Amino acid sequence: MLLTSLAFGVAAIQLAARKVLVQELAAVEVLARVDVLCLDKTGTLTSGELVLDRTEPLGDAVADDETAVALAAFGADDAGNATAGILSSRFRSDRYRIVRRVPFSSATKYSGVVIAVDGVESSWVLGAPERVLADHGDELASANTIAATGQRTLALVRTVDPLPKGSHVPIAGLAVQPAALVVLSETVRPEAAATLGYFAEQSVRVVIMSGDNPITVEAIARSLDLPGAAIDASTFQDDAALADALKSNDIFGRVSPEQKRTAVGLLQEQGRTVAMTGDGVNDAMAIKDANLGIAMGTATAATKAVSRLVLLDNRFDRLPDVLAFGRRVIANVERVSNIFLAKTVYGILLALVSAVLLWPFPFLPRQLTLVSTLAIGIPSFFLALAPNRRIYQPGVLKRILRYSIPTGVIAGLTCVVAYLPLYRSIPLHEARSVTTIALFCVSLWILCVLTRPLSGLRLALLASVAAAMALVCVIPFTANFFAMHVPLTLDLVWGILVGAVGAAGIELFYRFARRRGLVFDRE
Repeated sequence: MLLTSLAFGVAAIQLAARKVLVQELAAVEVLARVDVLCLDKTGTLTSGELVLDRTEPLGDAVADDETAVALAAFGADDAGNATAGILSSRFRSDRYRIVRRVPFSSATKYSGVVIAVDGVESSWVLGAPERVLADHGDELASANTIAATGQRTLALVRTVDPLPKGSHVPIAGLAVQPAALVVLSETVRPEAAATLGYFAEQSVRVVIMSGDNPITVEAIARSLDLPGAAIDASTFQDDAALADALKSNDIFGRVSPEQKRTAVGLLQEQGRTVAMTGDGVNDAMAIKDANLGIAMGTATAATKAVSRLVLLDNRFDRLPDVLAFGRRVIANVERVSNIFLAKTVYGILLALVSAVLLWPFPFLPRQLTLVSTLAIGIPSFFLALAPNRRIYQPGVLKRILRYSIPTGVIAGLTCVVAYLPLYRSIPLHEARSVTTIALFCVSLWILCVLTRPLSGLRLALLASVAAAMALVCVIPFTANFFAMHVPLTLDLVWGILVGAVGAAGIELFYRFARRRGLVFDRE
């Protein structure tokens, strides 16, 4: 418990040093298991800083000055979204009076305004080209051509019919006059391509779910070397259609907030561990439902509140560090769990054998403490924090049991064989000391197997542990304190020999288990 908590805590501190805030300690464990990463395009793959590139008129039905006044009205909405703020920096006018506004809705993909200029009222709509230009094929084709370059396009139209009441009323069927295309540009994060490549190497599926035009999303994805075409999620009639699309597609445009949340649930139903990143309030529910919610540093307060990780400096390239630390923690916890559970197994076995045969227990508590400290406690502390690049594989508990039970049985039998011929033929304190030596030999080899591949530092750790045990036995004070009475006799040779045979048994089992795939892979 201490080592697991320590490993989680150290990972959280190291991530904080990289400007990644861990809001729940348990999130570190989830990091290792993530195999699907859902991304929003804006603010994640791109910088999220939209700028107005230009406007392009659509025909001559609407005069340019009328278009400018309408865009100024949209930009003057204090409660508007980021697009309103962008328009306000370019378009300003005092000729109009606001009569009514229709706020933007992610369901209908447009916002509207009714203005009065010189006493004459007109209605305007600004929104997704495929929604507001659905009945104007040539103008829609022009918008799609621009979107294919990776730029974001909005269509401004003047409505002939009155604007519908409410904010969730579709505009389909409403007679409109195309006025202009508003072209917005955003910059792809320079680190995005390398980061996505890292996830591909780590067998993490990346799913892009954006509310933008599928053509624009596909262009951005193509610039990042992501294969596949973008799917228009607005065409899905039900959740079943979305589920089918998720089986073979990774790039989606015009995804509503409800669809993002549904997609996370569908992936989880497939047994996947899903991480969701985003920065807008429309991402909040999907982030909340994901196994690991990740908010960007510029995210809304609601999005940060439901996330488990926050990228404080808004850098997408922090995610490889996030994944690497999580996998290191879980791989190391699995490693040290094998050591501790092996001790539990041989402790239970020796207790049962001693109870059945009615003989004195083979160790004093302080002798078990000595072995546990040198062969388990101290090494586990270093191993729990050591670098480990092994990719997470399901079945941790099963692998731990497959290794710890057989090795624990081997260690227990080693102690029984070493102790059985001695406890009546020599003083009990000497028999226990010799058995402790045998147990240390086999425990040291359990540790040796689990530290592989053996680097210089790990060899130094093993050598230090062995040297510490030797010093304990030869220094009078420590030998008396731990009751290690080991005179240089054939009994000591017997204990070392039996311990060596037990260590060989550990080695043979490990090699057999690796060939059969019953234990963990190396780093």
